[in-house]
Amino acid sequence: MSHETMSTTDKYDPRWLALILRMLGTGFLLFFGIAAFMIFTRLDQSMLQSELVQLMVRLVRWGDLDGGAEHYELMVCVIYIVWGCYLWIAARQSAIT
Repeated sequence: MSHETMSTTDKYDPRWLALILRMLGTGFLLFFGIAAFMIFTRLDQSMLQSELVQLMVRLVRWGDLDGGAEHYELMVCVIYIVWGCYLWIAARQSAIT
């Protein structure tokens, strides 16, 4: 029984890596960008009359519905926005090589 050996270039397609990095980076930028925007504008406080929004806020907010931990949330948002930008740069680099 003979096994053909594959080189690493046959197994690895850099286009898939670039696509996945861009998708992950876009997800980070969208989710955490919207979250940071809502923290800056306090839109989440004005939208809390809806039970669906209250559920969403409970899933992502540290603390109770009234807030109180926005500085931590904003810190995490900034970190992941930077990661999103970094992933786009890494995707561009992986597509080149």
